[in-house]
Amino acid sequence: MICNEIYRGVIIWNRVGKIRNPQTGRKVPRVNPRSEWHRTEAPHLRIVPEELWQETAARLAKARNAHCGWKGVPPRRILSGLLRCGACGSSLVSAGSQRGRPMARCSRSIESGDCTNSRQCRLDRIEEAVLGGLREELKNPAVIEAARRGFAEEWARLSKERSREKRRGRAQAAGCAPRGCPSGRCSCQGGDDGTHGRRQARGARGRD
Repeated sequence: MICNEIYRGVIIWNRVGKIRNPQTGRKVPRVNPRSEWHRTEAPHLRIVPEELWQETAARLAKARNAHCGWKGVPPRRILSGLLRCGACGSSLVSAGSQRGRPMARCSRSIESGDCTNSRQCRLDRIEEAVLGGLREELKNPAVIEAARRGFAEEWARLSKERSREKRRGRAQAAGCAPRGCPSGRCSCQGGDDGTHGRRQARGARGRD
């Protein structure tokens, strides 16, 4: 709650986006850069005074710097945050150690018991297998080229999606919902490239 800005009367859009994993074909969430977040003032939702919010934020920042909080600190394991449960897709999290070996387990199985996979896995073995596979894959120039091409295509797709979201956000902020325009382009969005107007003119001539 103390980190959620909706309680200070600010709604944040586009905080998280989704990209497609080229191996599984599934879309996975990724946090967008702060420069791409859309912030909207909503004073009617405020329940925490601004002075108290700023004071709390300052104390949290000070505590992170003093105690090496997670922000800005490298993860302890090379695959932290990347491992997923094969049964439900939830994250694998640390589950202590056995004989000095770090273990991991499905977070959903631990927190709610909804996942039937209660198996614990050795993190060092997983890391060894992943890194060994990567070393072999990177010896093949075709794999590197495929990865570069896939990254470029995904980046281009995300750029287009973000441009559309920005145009839609500007239209909504201006009080214009382009419902009558199937292409989503209208003059108030600054997105009309002339094709919409020409399409309307052709339709008018056809009716005449």
